[in-house]
Amino acid sequence: MLKSLYRRVSVVLVALLSVPSLAFAAPQKTEDKAPKPTASQKKPEVKKKATAEKSVVLNKATQEQLQTLPGIGAATAERILAFRKEKGKFTDISQLLEIKGIGEKKLAKIRPLVTLD
Repeated sequence: MLKSLYRRVSVVLVALLSVPSLAFAAPQKTEDKAPKPTASQKKPEVKKKATAEKSVVLNKATQEQLQTLPGIGAATAERILAFRKEKGKFTDISQLLEIKGIGEKKLAKIRPLVTLD
């Protein structure tokens, strides 16, 4: 009796597994391939970071140019411009330490990338 039941169940399982829509196969890994962005969907061009070959002139730099320095975002760049407007030209690069958001570590990173004139 058990043998005949086993045989019937196995026949039914084989039949079910042979039907593609009912097959219990292991899930396939599918890679999420997003469609390529169109020209209007492309991300804006990333600003180039300052390098030792191309330094930023601290006393003439715009906000965008200041933001190319490592660790200098929009808010810190605005503070640098406000400092320059209020106190005049920088006479020493270490004056950047007077600006909120610039400490010794950040100054050490940007010092080789800035000049005064």
